[in-house]
Amino acid sequence: MRKETVVVLRAAPIVADGLALLLLLFWLRPLAARLQDQSSLNVLWLGGAYILLWLGVYVIRKLEPAAAAPALTWTAPRVRGALGILFGLAMMTAVAWQLGFFDVALTIDPMELGEGEAASFFVFAPSAWLGLSLFYVIVLAFNVTPTIGRGAGNYPWLALAGLLGVNAMLLLATAQLRAIAASIVGGGRLFWFAAAFLTLLLLFGPPRLLYLSRQPRLSAAVTFLVLVAYCAWRISA
Repeated sequence: MRKETVVVLRAAPIVADGLALLLLLFWLRPLAARLQDQSSLNVLWLGGAYILLWLGVYVIRKLEPAAAAPALTWTAPRVRGALGILFGLAMMTAVAWQLGFFDVALTIDPMELGEGEAASFFVFAPSAWLGLSLFYVIVLAFNVTPTIGRGAGNYPWLALAGLLGVNAMLLLATAQLRAIAASIVGGGRLFWFAAAFLTLLLLFGPPRLLYLSRQPRLSAAVTFLVLVAYCAWRISA
């Protein structure tokens, strides 16, 4: 592997996570304020970030793994599938919250609706949101054959692009959780920090573990944990 390629690979997680930190520092507050005003336009923002996440994970999985990468039990297909479903449920919840589904569901009387209207509101709409959200399971857990060799010139740049795609969704998820947390009464800052840190770790840990199976570097794990901790702190602030 050429020296330039090694340098870019070492810098990729630092650049991706550092850029995410800078964006969170300057854009999180106005972005969370925007997401707090529930609208279908916000769903499009979340959908765009979701597509970037999907593409980012796919690119990471297309990279040839390192021969000396440690065995990561969390990268087993069944575990990834379960965590992918968890992410799908979280994504569905975010979409439902933006569309005001929960506000209406808590005030509406199902008996006042017709059979078709009740089924559409309580069954078909949430099922459609969940179905679209679960497309992530395909790229996260299903078999993807690595075709980008470690000696390829575009390997480090695709690694960086994959991390940037995942971090774009992390940025939107942080803003969305901050918006939801701000609208809920109760719980101290420590509670929200712990809850947010665990949630983000479960949702975005699998892509970083997949990346570590390609590039087993301590810096890639450290910068990710710092980024997640900062996201959790800003959510709880």
